[in-house]
Amino acid sequence: MAYKPSQRRSIETLPTEPNLTPIMNLMVVLIPLLLSSAEFVKLGAIELNLPPVVGPLVEPGALPVEGTKHLELSIFITKDSFVINSNISTEFERIKLKQSLSDLQEHLYEIKTYIPPYFREKESITIQASAGIKYQKLIDVIESVRVIKIKNEEIELFPDVKLSAGVL
Repeated sequence: MAYKPSQRRSIETLPTEPNLTPIMNLMVVLIPLLLSSAEFVKLGAIELNLPPVVGPLVEPGALPVEGTKHLELSIFITKDSFVINSNISTEFERIKLKQSLSDLQEHLYEIKTYIPPYFREKESITIQASAGIKYQKLIDVIESVRVIKIKNEEIELFPDVKLSAGVL
């Protein structure tokens, strides 16, 4: 009996091109999905301004001019109270409140209406939190210091919110 060669070796394979249709279909679906989700991520962000750096990194033009007063309004959040510090007058120098966001908004509205016209930066407030304060509580305070709702009308309080790490 003679040896018969295999049929596999005699068949020549033809070069084939890869099928790109499934990959193109995937890209058609994924690109709009990623673009739309990127827009939703942008909408969910809270805008914050950190306090300016004091020292040699500050430009000379950014330094305050003598003779003008700056509003120094800050809220310190503790576990059981809010402490409001300001340089407006002795009446509003240091106010300690229970942890009620509505009381905080009312006092901030009272301070906002009392601010003299010669103060600069009337829209900014600094928020500080003691150790152990939950992030959600901090977000609630940030949202409540920006706007107050009086008689179904939203009034802007202090939209420029700054976070600070220590006690002022």
